[in-house]
Amino acid sequence: MSNIPIASLQTVAAAGVLTPSTGVSISPITGEVLVRIRIQNLSAIGGPPPAAAIVLQDSVDGFATFVNVAEKIISGPVSREAEAHLTWAKNSLSNARWNVPSASLRVNVVRLTGNAVSLTVDAWLET
Repeated sequence: MSNIPIASLQTVAAAGVLTPSTGVSISPITGEVLVRIRIQNLSAIGGPPPAAAIVLQDSVDGFATFVNVAEKIISGPVSREAEAHLTWAKNSLSNARWNVPSASLRVNVVRLTGNAVSLTVDAWLET
C-alpha cells in the first residue's frame, strides 16, 4: 500500500479548503482506493462542544466548479490521544470522477462551530 497526500497535516480555526486547495489528481486512479481523513484535534474554549463539517469535493476544471461527493460532521472534543478517523472506499463515492482526465479531489471544512474552535486534520488516498 502507498499513501498519496490530499491535504498535509494542518491546524485551522476557520472554515475553508485545506491546503493544497488544488487537492490531488484522481485521473490516474483505476484500482481500489480508500480516502482517509484523520482528525487529531477538535477543540473549543468553553461553550457548547465543537463540531466540524468536512466535505470531499471533486472537480475537472481546477475547482472553478466542483461537486460535493461526501460529507461528515464530527462532534468534539477530539484529541491526539483519541483521534477521529473518516474512511470512504472508492466505490462508495459514486459522484467522484475517478480515472477522468483533469479530475481532482480536495477536502473542504465547510463549517466549524464552537467558541474559538481549533481543528487539526490531514487527508490522503490509500492505494
